[in-house]
Amino acid sequence: MQREELEKYCKDQGAYAAKVISVKEIEFDPSFRKYCEDNVCGQYGRNYACPPYAGTPQELKERACAFRQAVVFQTVTPLEGGMTEDSLQAAKNQNNQVGDAIQERLETEKRRSLRARAGQCSYCTECEALKGKPCTYPPKGQISLSAFCVNVASLAETCGMKFQNGENTLTYFGVIFFGDLEEESKKKEDPV
Repeated sequence: MQREELEKYCKDQGAYAAKVISVKEIEFDPSFRKYCEDNVCGQYGRNYACPPYAGTPQELKERACAFRQAVVFQTVTPLEGGMTEDSLQAAKNQNNQVGDAIQERLETEKRRSLRARAGQCSYCTECEALKGKPCTYPPKGQISLSAFCVNVASLAETCGMKFQNGENTLTYFGVIFFGDLEEESKKKEDPV
């Protein structure tokens, strides 16, 4: 699958916009970790996909940089009736459903990937971290984009996307780091 094909696939799955970029173009800013530590979302220390369990900013950057490319996608959800806890969750779920579809497609093509999702992992009603038990879905449990300390405003600009898409809408971003499309295509064309 070529870049354009993957970007189109993302849109076909419900992404408002999508762009394949080099991981080198992504700005990681460890100072953003303070937002997680301030526990605004209430998940710090309560979810394996969030800090401190997810890893340090440096560890996560190293994991991301082990891949050459990333597909950045955004969803834009209309907020009919204003911004409520339910509308926030619905918008996050929409973004994560798109991300699930993209990641499954990459997996069917036997590509290694690492997902940075919108918000905490929500596969379980209550994360096993609260009980001191291992993660129930380690291959599926994805790390929050916030934990990676990605400067999402800068990322949006790099991808030619709007960070916000107007009043009464909620924009979420997701990133999936993966192997190089062109390099893998060449390997198929020129077997070693």
